Amino acid sequence: MAVRGTQVFISDNAGDQLYMVEPADFLEQSVTPKVTVVMSGKSVNPNGIYPARDGSMLMAGFTAPETPRGVYAINAGGEIKTLGKELGRLDGLYQMDDGSLLITDWKSGSLIRWSEKAGVETLAQGFKGPADFAVVPESEGLLVVVPDLVTSELRLVKLAR
Repeated sequence: MAVRGTQVFISDNAGDQLYMVEPADFLEQSVTPKVTVVMSGKSVNPNGIYPARDGSMLMAGFTAPETPRGVYAINAGGEIKTLGKELGRLDGLYQMDDGSLLITDWKSGSLIRWSEKAGVETLAQGFKGPADFAVVPESEGLLVVVPDLVTSELRLVKLAR
């Protein structure tokens, strides 16, 4: 799930769909939300999603069994662009200030940094089921809190600025 302005986006990796709900605060407003299917049946299998700085929605693909997926962007017009192909079984996603992406990958059991220019850099490994994560800004850099679903543990990864 990701919020962008007055919209909340919800991914359905098994159904290969991305939904948009408006308004995002429909519970507070006590209104019936409008639910729109933004993307369906494109072999993206969106799992982690993140609102990109350019206005698109970034999507990390995840499938079971072991079919690798990549990172994609969908613009307001519904056009999908493949950013990185067959990177793994991707879960959490976050766009760094420099445009690179932090991604968790179940296939390699790792937290990676990916960019089109530099490719994949492994930041932490040894996870059994690395899921959606939280990024906490700190004075020295970023603290990435990664849940490992299989082991029921949290791992803290510090990244320098």
